[in-house]
Amino acid sequence: MSGLVLNESVIDPATIQTKNITISRIQSINSGVRIWFVILTTENEIYQRWSMLMNPTDELLILSQPGDTITINYINDTVEDLITKQFESFNRTVILKAYK
Repeated sequence: MSGLVLNESVIDPATIQTKNITISRIQSINSGVRIWFVILTTENEIYQRWSMLMNPTDELLILSQPGDTITINYINDTVEDLITKQFESFNRTVILKAYK
């Protein structure tokens, strides 16, 4: 999938993975209408979510603290700008859903 904004309607369900993680650090940045969450797990893995939904996943992530164990559905995504090349391509692990 290309582009900074993730279009969840075009995600292949076969690429969705599920994992229990324990939070080592969690940070959220509110830009007014969107919230960017970044989680570092005790296994030194990084997961992120860029959202404006304020659904149960966002609420759970806002309330999560280091030491909490949560279950997430996520995908591995590559972000590219092959046409204008305004940024370097990078990989990210994106949280689609989080629950206890």
